[in-house]
Formats: sequence, structure tokens, C-alpha cells
Amino acid sequence: MMEAFPELPPSADSKAVAKLYGDIMSCGQVHLPVRMFARDMEMNGFPVLRYEIRWTPEQYRPLGYVTHGCDQVLWSLRIQSLEAGQVKVAKAWLDKIAQELGAMISGKLRYNPRCVLTLKEDMSIEWKDDAKWEQMMELHNILQLRKRDLQFVRPKL
Repeated sequence: MMEAFPELPPSADSKAVAKLYGDIMSCGQVHLPVRMFARDMEMNGFPVLRYEIRWTPEQYRPLGYVTHGCDQVLWSLRIQSLEAGQVKVAKAWLDKIAQELGAMISGKLRYNPRCVLTLKEDMSIEWKDDAKWEQMMELHNILQLRKRDLQFVRPKL
């Protein structure tokens, strides 16, 4: 997988190395597997509803970024932990998720796994194309080709 990422110059500092390592790990552990799972589920007739949260309450963002787990306050609707405007956004998000799941369960709608319901930075909610879909599927193809090139030797037991 490392071959799919740009090579760092010998002069790269520790921040550049950490960023590249983080990019590689997030692709391998999250970005690629979640897209492959959504694609495979949809191809086999299962409904898929993907979402992306690009806004969370400012007081719960370490270093200002929306990171793993900082959306829990929205999902659990922790009203006592939210400001009035944030409660309104959290309720709108949960209502939209419930509406979309209801449509999906009733069979009225089937979603393309390339689309994600997004809580945007401006606190609005809309369906968006997955900006990383093509890049991740290309990475998947590269890994599949590379896997075929490798010869795995199974030890005799």
C-alpha cells in the first residue's frame, strides 16, 4: 500500500513522516474498507446509507478538527452538553437520519454507496458525492493487482 503514496524526500521532518503514516493508516483502516463494504453490500442487494459528519460542536473538537468520537454528543443528543443552536442542529441531523432510514427500510429508496448524507461545516445537511470514492477504488485496484503479483508460500505442517 505504501507504494501508492508519494515517497518522502530524505529531508522530510518528523511532521511529514507522521502525516504520511496517518494518511496510509487511515486509508487502510477506514477510508478503503468502509467503501469496499458499502459497495459489496449494495452489489448484493442490501441497502446502504452512508453518512459523513463534517461539523460537531466546537467545544468538543480537539485541536479544532472533527475527529473520531467527537460526534457522540450528537448521536446521543446530550442536550445538557450542547448550546441551544447546537441542539437544533443535532435534532435536525437525527430526524434526517431517521427519515432516510425509514425510506430505506420501506424499500422506497435505494442509495448509491458513492453518495453520503453529510452534516456539513455550515451545519446544513445534504446528500453529496463521495469525493474520495474514485481514489479509494483505484487504491483497491492497485492492491488487488499487487496481491496477484505476490506469491504466498504456505509452510508445510
